[in-house]
Amino acid sequence: MSSSEERVFVTGASGDIGSGVVRGLIKNGIQTTAYVRDEKKAEGLFKDELKTGRLTIVVGTYSSVDVFTKSIQGHTRLFLLFSAIDSKPTDMSQVKGTFGKIAYEQENRQKDLDIASENRWKDYKIAEETRVKDREVADDEQKHSMLIDHQTFLSKLILKEGVHLNNTNYEAARFVARFKTLIAFRQLDPKRKTLLFKSLYVGKLAGRLDEDMAIDLSSADLSNIDFASPRDHIALTPPSSHPYYSVNFSDTNLKNASFNSVSFFNVSFVEAMMDDVIMLSTLTALISFKGASLLRAKFLYSHYININFATAKLDGSFFEHFECDQCSFNFSSLIGIRIQNSKFVNSTFTDTKMDHSFIAESEFSNNVNMRNVSLTSSKIHNCTFIGVDMRRCEMHGSSLLNSKFIKVNFDECKGLTIEQLKQAAIVSESILPNGTMYSSN
Repeated sequence: MSSSEERVFVTGASGDIGSGVVRGLIKNGIQTTAYVRDEKKAEGLFKDELKTGRLTIVVGTYSSVDVFTKSIQGHTRLFLLFSAIDSKPTDMSQVKGTFGKIAYEQENRQKDLDIASENRWKDYKIAEETRVKDREVADDEQKHSMLIDHQTFLSKLILKEGVHLNNTNYEAARFVARFKTLIAFRQLDPKRKTLLFKSLYVGKLAGRLDEDMAIDLSSADLSNIDFASPRDHIALTPPSSHPYYSVNFSDTNLKNASFNSVSFFNVSFVEAMMDDVIMLSTLTALISFKGASLLRAKFLYSHYININFATAKLDGSFFEHFECDQCSFNFSSLIGIRIQNSKFVNSTFTDTKMDHSFIAESEFSNNVNMRNVSLTSSKIHNCTFIGVDMRRCEMHGSSLLNSKFIKVNFDECKGLTIEQLKQAAIVSESILPNGTMYSSN
């Protein structure tokens, strides 16, 4: 038992020995009760100890059995002191017997109370866990019913208005279908959101580009949706399954969504809300993220071809083992991003904000355009830049530690100094901000 749980009852507390015991207990942070005959004497004797809030004074004598019985309750230990001066041995034996018995009985009662309290707490925990499980089961059953009800509703509507909801009352049918579908997405859990989206996509009712979709999914809540493998699985090879062609996610809410081991071809994420999304081991081509919000997004072990990130917000995002060919980040915001072990070729970063970023062990080559890019206070370590156009860039306070710059054009770049270039491993055939050619070797 810790000192904070102890409560010690001291009789004869105002005597020389008793007062020393009380002070020692208080000094060690133990809650103490002093049983004394003279309250004023005790208050003067224990003036400092009373200020701690850990000392309680009870007035009584060895013959005040009722007072002792009441005040001993809740204590864990009894320190029984008895002055034998002017007392008979039988008096001492009688006090020890009486007070000891009362303390023992109180201790047993306290143990019984503690056991009862513990049992009540265990019963409460079991009941609460049962209630939580019951609520989870009920909630799961409710969401399952919602999905079944929605699919039943769509089936009946299709039978009445045609596969593409284009019969006589097609405008009303499509309006109702969209309205009920958006409500369903807001109410369903991620697993059932995925099932509903895939059923709409496969059935060609919604989610496809370049086709007249019966159900418009713009503004749909697809947050936390999981399109493939578990979120914590790290695949080191390109995806071999889960392909999606001509998918339309424009203007949808995909916050915290997971696209693990998915192949995308000709897909639109234009103006989508995709904060905290995970793109793990994805293979994508002809994709548009134009104007999308991708704050803190993760692009891991993925290969992208012909991708448009123009005007997208990617602040705080993470790119690792990421390859991007023919990617446009023009006018986008990549402030505070991390790029590691990645490669960008034939890509453009014109007028892109990349301040306060960390870029390491990565390559930018084959006509990468970084004109007007802002890399203020960024760390560019152990990277390779070959044939990159960085005219009119901003690099105030940037670090270029052990990086290689070959045939890079820094003309009119602001904030780039010779001291910064000396941090680089190699600077070869590159144009300085003043227009002169420079090679460190």
